[in-house]
Amino acid sequence: MSDSFFQNLIDNIPLLVKVLNHNGTGAFFNKGWLEFTGRTLEQEIGSGWSDGLHPEDIKGYLKAVEEACGNRQSNRYEYRLRRADGVYRWILEEGKPVTSPGGGFESYICSGLDITEQKQAQEKISNNYFDEFTGLPNRRFFEDYLRREWGRAARTVRSLTLVMCSAGHNSQKDNKYLKLLGSAINKELNRPGDFLALYSDEKFMAILPETDAQGAAVVVDRIRTRVKTLEPGHSVPDIGLISAVPTIDVSTAAELVELAEQAMQQEKKQKK
Repeated sequence: MSDSFFQNLIDNIPLLVKVLNHNGTGAFFNKGWLEFTGRTLEQEIGSGWSDGLHPEDIKGYLKAVEEACGNRQSNRYEYRLRRADGVYRWILEEGKPVTSPGGGFESYICSGLDITEQKQAQEKISNNYFDEFTGLPNRRFFEDYLRREWGRAARTVRSLTLVMCSAGHNSQKDNKYLKLLGSAINKELNRPGDFLALYSDEKFMAILPETDAQGAAVVVDRIRTRVKTLEPGHSVPDIGLISAVPTIDVSTAAELVELAEQAMQQEKKQKK
């Protein structure tokens, strides 16, 4: 097949294709790239192509290319590229170094795809189901997870445990403590099915599937021990737990949550 055939093929595939030299300078850009950026081949050749990268992404991108070329390894990278209308779009790019028969470096071929819509969808999901400050699942995520685990425990007739932990006045004194406390609790939830969420502004809730009261007590003791190692000046938070077999010991998931809250309040009273 002729060179013109391959040129036409590369120009018409729905990808942004470029070829870089080992130092990151541009040697080739396909029609898709040029139409996307609204620039000419002459503008992109050499170092001109990097003008379209988002300022926050240039350093990381060039470093990734350098490492991929140096190690003769393929690489995948996400970065923002300025479109012809001036809007930055997220690009997912696959890069692959091309070597000569003798093993020497020849070029770095990159093919990119606009994934902005996918990134926005992921961000929307993240905002709906995760707390921005702690990074933990939020109450909505907790309720969905509890609903699923409640049904599974009811079918298998096995215990389901909830552990509620309140940061109390600690969170009001130092908001950073919420993040520290959440991280400390999470480190003691060792099994794949264990789940921790920020239930409210100052309360965490953990779901421990297939865990009875005795097993949960061991987990709570570990949590207390770890929490004591956090920054000084904070009191040990109140912790309550409830273990039950769904539909046998407790009628609804909402009732299980209420019992966990009651157990935590009972511990708080005992401290006074």
